[in-house]
Amino acid sequence: MSAAFAACARNSVPSQNPTYPQISVSCSIGAAMIPDQGQSFNKLYPHADSALCCAKHCGKDGWSIFSGESL
Repeated sequence: MSAAFAACARNSVPSQNPTYPQISVSCSIGAAMIPDQGQSFNKLYPHADSALCCAKHCGKDGWSIFSGESL
């Protein structure tokens, strides 16, 4: 499952368009999986936010899937 998520994350940034000035875009992504970490927004959001904090802690342009372990 994480390989598919990684492929999706890599493809989420559009390719460069030479007609516009070059800009740099970076993002960090945190994810929680249904049904393992919950089935409602109120259950999933805190887990995804925790995964996002983990991704940011490891450096920019990263992604993380919630695993239940703290930093």
